[in-house]
Amino acid sequence: MGAWVKYPGIKSNVFSTDPTNGKMYAGSATTGIVYLLDNGASDDGSSIQTYYKSPAIDFDAPERNKRFHRVYTQHATSPTSVIMNQRIDLTSSGATQTYDLSQTGSEVLKTNRFNYAQQTTGKYLEIILENTSASEVRMYPMVVYADIEEAL
Repeated sequence: MGAWVKYPGIKSNVFSTDPTNGKMYAGSATTGIVYLLDNGASDDGSSIQTYYKSPAIDFDAPERNKRFHRVYTQHATSPTSVIMNQRIDLTSSGATQTYDLSQTGSEVLKTNRFNYAQQTTGKYLEIILENTSASEVRMYPMVVYADIEEAL
């Protein structure tokens, strides 16, 4: 099953998937026009940017501050790169890192590690990933390490 994404270029208010072939259709309830949506990493030759933002992670202790250490993400290798950023307490922390996902040898997955500054603390953490080309990016579960501290 695929994922739903925000695509601001479609002026439709009705979406449906054909259960026999998996194709996605969009339509307008006011004009009656139905469109077959493209499948892949480009839309009529224009790159479709992949964007993923995790939910605000509170480590089951929303009332306490956490010191964030590392985030590990895994991606399928492909000829692209991914930009990783994070928001702490729903505010951009300004740290961005770009990872090259090109295949080296026979590997099929790349594991990337993002280190935080030693004093990075907060109650919530969001991870944001974006691709930098039209290549499809496949991300697998991420692991986040954090120490829970006494609330300040």
